[in-house]
Amino acid sequence: MRTITIWNVMAALPCLSDITKGMNALSLIKKSKSLSHRAGGGRLVLAASLSLTVMLAGCSSNKTEEKSPSASSTQPTASSASASPTASGSIPSDKEFKIKLMSWHGGEEQYGPAYNNAFEAYMKLHPNVKIEHLYQPNANNGYTKLLDTQFVSHEAPDAMMLPNQDAAKYANQDYLLTLDGYLQLPSAYNSDQATWLDTFKGGENSFSSAKSGNKYGAIIMIPVDGGPGSSPLIPFYYNKDIFDKAGITEVPETWAELLEACQKIKDLGIDPVAADGNRFLQWMDAFSGYQLEPGHVANLFDEKYRIKEMKVDLRRVAIATGMYKADDPVEAASLDLMKEFSQYWQQGWAAINEDQAKQIFLLGKAAIYMDGNWDYSYFEKNIKGFTFDVMPFPVITKETTPFASEMLPVAGDQQSGGWGLNKDLEKDEEKLKVVLDIFQFLTSKENQQTMSDEGVFVPVVNNVDVTSKIQAFIATDKNKIASNQLNEVPLFNESTDGKAILQLWLTGQADKAATMNKLHEQAVNNVKKKIVEALDNEVGVPSQIKTLEAQLEELNSTNAPENVKKATEDSLAVAKLKLEFYQQFADAAK
Repeated sequence: MRTITIWNVMAALPCLSDITKGMNALSLIKKSKSLSHRAGGGRLVLAASLSLTVMLAGCSSNKTEEKSPSASSTQPTASSASASPTASGSIPSDKEFKIKLMSWHGGEEQYGPAYNNAFEAYMKLHPNVKIEHLYQPNANNGYTKLLDTQFVSHEAPDAMMLPNQDAAKYANQDYLLTLDGYLQLPSAYNSDQATWLDTFKGGENSFSSAKSGNKYGAIIMIPVDGGPGSSPLIPFYYNKDIFDKAGITEVPETWAELLEACQKIKDLGIDPVAADGNRFLQWMDAFSGYQLEPGHVANLFDEKYRIKEMKVDLRRVAIATGMYKADDPVEAASLDLMKEFSQYWQQGWAAINEDQAKQIFLLGKAAIYMDGNWDYSYFEKNIKGFTFDVMPFPVITKETTPFASEMLPVAGDQQSGGWGLNKDLEKDEEKLKVVLDIFQFLTSKENQQTMSDEGVFVPVVNNVDVTSKIQAFIATDKNKIASNQLNEVPLFNESTDGKAILQLWLTGQADKAATMNKLHEQAVNNVKKKIVEALDNEVGVPSQIKTLEAQLEELNSTNAPENVKKATEDSLAVAKLKLEFYQQFADAAK
């Protein structure tokens, strides 16, 4: 058996005389654990313990150095979903482990089967591990409401699926582990990459937005689906039979063509779109706004601040200072697009949720439904009376509005969500080791290929082939708007009751001026509070800077890998730039 290297720079230690080197490294890693909650600091002790175990076994081996940081390739493999080492080579095999994982994709006919098959393959490989996949629907915010309660009572699952904004929220409340250190170690299931982090599309850079969203500047989630290369816009599923009946011979590619198709369907007495007052409304407002006037907010500020990590900071200051006004013409144009499209939504859309809207489409009562790749297999299994396909979100052209860029947002170069790990796992290092191993398994090339084929997953790791079913979910050459130039409908995003306010406008219960004034009023109040928080020495950016500086000092003193130090240095540079920016506009929060 050969060694798994520590810090990814030690060579294999084939004899006992070299074990002292490993002991010194382990002591340094244990020392760094005192930097709790800090990105990359003190999270390496588990993998290091494993390294020393394997080192001891390596004393009986020959002197040949192991070039790959993974376990020996001569060990047995599992099913087609894995190319893994044996259980004894990656996790403790002498005790039982019960692991609870929760997602909103756990239903039997959505992503659930692909995940469950992967979990079964893992449990076959590791018979002493039992994985319970908990399914909690996301409708009406039930998922986050449950987690809010579970975290407070320390009853949350071992890991849970989270979008970026929720991951940041729970990390800032100290409920999630920071994962930088673990990701800088080798994966037991991808032997052709130096570190686990290297296996992901875009590598470390693909986590920059997620890191900037939490106060520790840390990686706080492990992605399994989506991410770099995915279209940032959700497409439309459509009923091909209704399209044929309406005489729609070509799939709409522009906003104007979509509205024209909807009118033809409406003329048949059929509802063109199955909409809801929650998720669909938020998506539509965002995706229409994204295409209008790139740089509308970013270009108000000095070029050095126009980085993707500061998009939210720029819009908040723009609103607080009055640079972005209540009657902003670009956000007004976005509202007009929504209003025009809403005439094709079914009656009573504002009072139903996304699951109810899905059933309307499933039953053939509406021709179009907006949804992600996670429901493709669900529709394949459950649609009986018609054929369906998926069309990408259309391009808005100047035929529709003079603010149109006639482009779509650039292909996502960031991880859009993933699985957060419960911070309570720190109390049980062996269990934590198992949970990390599960996610290394899920993000192996072989398993990602299987999950992509079975569940129409968009792979998050390199060198995985995608099927034709996934094409509508992948970015094309139309995706050109840089992420730091997106117009993200600031008033809506910074308001408290944005969806409720839009519902009144779209259902004719409020005019546009009143709608924008209400959004603006709430947004101003909220962003001023956010600016005060950002400048607070205890909880704001200054605190983040102190944490990162302490972490960097510790990393330097323990001879940490250069890539770990570089990631921390980059996070520190962004934090300092944010503080400089907010200090210029501190008066805006008064």
